[in-house]
Amino acid sequence: MGRSKLPKQFGIIDKRVWDKIENFDKQFLFKYNYHRKKLDDIDDEIDDMMVIIENLKKDKQKHIRRCEEIWKENKHLHSDYGLKFNISKNDKYSSILDRKGFNKEGKSKTQLLKERKFMGRYWLINIKHKGSSKTIHCGKDEEVKKLIIDKLRIDESELENTSLMTTPKGREETIGENNIKNYLNFLVRENLEDKLIESNHKGINFFGMKIKFNELID
Repeated sequence: MGRSKLPKQFGIIDKRVWDKIENFDKQFLFKYNYHRKKLDDIDDEIDDMMVIIENLKKDKQKHIRRCEEIWKENKHLHSDYGLKFNISKNDKYSSILDRKGFNKEGKSKTQLLKERKFMGRYWLINIKHKGSSKTIHCGKDEEVKKLIIDKLRIDESELENTSLMTTPKGREETIGENNIKNYLNFLVRENLEDKLIESNHKGINFFGMKIKFNELID
C-alpha cells in the first residue's frame, strides 16, 4: 500500500467498542498512529528544506555571477602572473662526426650514437610565460650538486643516481635526478616569481630581463 493510501489514523473506533478491545490489540493501534504522525512530521521537514534549498540555489547563482564579473575584470592577472617552469637535464656527447676513422666499419647511425663519448651533464631551468619561452643555464652537474649541498645542508647521497623511477609524465629518471630537480625548484621558485612581479610592476618584458642562475639562488 502506498503512503498516499494510508489513513491518518488506523480508524475511528467508537469509545464503547474501544473499551472492549483487548489491550494487546490496542498496542498496534497506538504504534500505527505514532508512525503515521512521524510521516507527516517528516513531510513538514522536507517542505522546509526545499525552501532552504531553493534559497541556496538563488544564493549560489548570485555568487557565480559575481565570480564571472571579477574573472572578466581581472583575467589578465592569470596571464601576467601565471609563470610556468621546469628543471631539465642536458646530457652532452661527442659528435659522431668526431669519431676517429669515421664509420669505416659501416655501422648504423643508431650504433654510432650509442658509441659517442659522454662529455658531461648540465642542468637547465625552462621557463614559459605568455606563449614565450626562456632557458636559464644552471651549470655542470658537479657544480649544481655542490651548490645544492652547500645551500640546503643535505647529504650527498640524496643526489646520487640510485634506482630508476617513472615520473608522472611517464619519463624514467633516477631518484638522484628527481631530487636534484626538486631541490633546484625549491631554490629558484621564489626569486623567479619575484622577478615576474617586478617586470609587471615596472611594465617591462619579463623575457627582456637579464636573469642569471646565481641571482635566483641568493
